[in-house]
Amino acid sequence: MRECLSQFVRSIQSFDSKYDVGRAAAGSDMMPFSNFTAQENQGKMLFLGPPQFGPGGLRQGGGLGC
Repeated sequence: MRECLSQFVRSIQSFDSKYDVGRAAAGSDMMPFSNFTAQENQGKMLFLGPPQFGPGGLRQGGGLGC
């Protein structure tokens, strides 16, 4: 079962999702995607952006570094 599942996961290819279209047009993950709304671009940056930590080691801002 594990082998079948791993082969299936490796076979999944994404090439025409909204993200893929935006990524191709923008040229970089960190640039705003023209086909995303402002809220979607903000969420993308929150997901991809590196976190910023304060002196106590607590996250002060930035992204989540996913």
